[in-house]
Amino acid sequence: MSDNRRAQLVFVLTLGGILLATAATESEAQTRRRFQHLRVGTVVKTLPSAVTVSVGRDNFYLQGGVFYRFDPHGYVVIPRPLGAIATALPRGATPVVIQGRQYFRVQGVLFAQVEGGYMVSEEPAPVSIQELPMGYETVVVDGEEIYYHQGTFFRYDPGRDEYRVIMPSVGAEVAELPPTAVSETISGELFFSVGPVRYRPAVRQGKTRYVVVRIR
Repeated sequence: MSDNRRAQLVFVLTLGGILLATAATESEAQTRRRFQHLRVGTVVKTLPSAVTVSVGRDNFYLQGGVFYRFDPHGYVVIPRPLGAIATALPRGATPVVIQGRQYFRVQGVLFAQVEGGYMVSEEPAPVSIQELPMGYETVVVDGEEIYYHQGTFFRYDPGRDEYRVIMPSVGAEVAELPPTAVSETISGELFFSVGPVRYRPAVRQGKTRYVVVRIR
């Protein structure tokens, strides 16, 4: 192979590697954007890949794990309508079994089959686990150490040598919320909800943390 031919081949391979790396970076950026918290009330003009969730005479739209309702100005982000019963299973549902019960998952949202249709459901949390998940955070509340990961709190039970799922105490602070957190503004103040737990963002030493302010 001539030197010119070899140089051309090296250039093509290098360029290909750069393009692949750029594509991977763009894909990662797109993935991160998908999981950014969307405030309740945010309006988007189009929902190119949404599925329709029909509840009675109302239609909701599900895209990327976020629910919307139609508005004359576009599609408005709404809180996840837990307990709402869809008259039909949304398109793209995948059957899953969790803790012995049949569910259907659509874009990260669980639907449980009930009388009259399919109910929007919370992710069932395990009662206990043997080991804490990777990336857990230690939280100290009133002098007691508990553990947190992606919206779930645990307390160590030395008698059973396991970590049991608990509800947090008001005042507990965590560094991050899961992608399913829903934001809302109440009396001009921003809050986030994860299931029955409501958080208020607070800045501590230049970093945002999330403080439990209410358990519903």
